[in-house]
Amino acid sequence: MEDKAFELISKMYGEMQQGFKKVNEKFGEFENRFDKIDTRFDKVDARLDKLELGQETIVKKLDTLAEIQKAYTEQNERQFRELEDKNNGRFTIIEASLKRVSGDVKEIKESIEVLKDMTGRHEVDINILRRRSV
Repeated sequence: MEDKAFELISKMYGEMQQGFKKVNEKFGEFENRFDKIDTRFDKVDARLDKLELGQETIVKKLDTLAEIQKAYTEQNERQFRELEDKNNGRFTIIEASLKRVSGDVKEIKESIEVLKDMTGRHEVDINILRRRSV
């Protein structure tokens, strides 16, 4: 009976070894699959790192563009105010000159009216003298 027990135990041991071998093979397959997954994750991480660097570069460039745009806007506003102030000064001078010229034109018109009156009287006197001498 001991031989049978030993054979049975040996058989059970062999079957267990085969079972362990199958389990070990499955673990090996899982390990290979996990290695492949790790490799894929490493590739994804590398791509993600590259994308993050690209994003940081784009953000820096956008920040720089925003600063440049702000500087141009401030410069344009400052130049506009300078031109506006300069033009306002010119308009003031032009308005004053226009008022002075307008006053001069009014005086000239009045002088022309007086001359017209005087010329008209002189023509009347000339016509009277012409008739008398005839």
